[in-house]
Amino acid sequence: MQKARGRFQIRRSDGAWFLFLPKRLTEDSGFPFEKGERVKVAFSEDALIARKFIQRIQCSFCLADDAAKLVRTNLDGTAHYICEKCDEEFDE
Repeated sequence: MQKARGRFQIRRSDGAWFLFLPKRLTEDSGFPFEKGERVKVAFSEDALIARKFIQRIQCSFCLADDAAKLVRTNLDGTAHYICEKCDEEFDE
């Protein structure tokens, strides 16, 4: 496990917090996140835990509920999904 020091900062007028991570940590081949990727965040007494956020919706092709998972957000703001049942890809 790669380790490094980061820091919290408030950068926006709405009071949102940002966690800054060192470049060498984020460029490590084991770093599990992509730039702009959504994460679920939780904390315990002395730890912050970030996990990949997997959003699932109904597939537009086979209509299976909760089968399509979010793969990325496109530059135009639409979401790109892949269905785990029929393997179709679609934007929404």
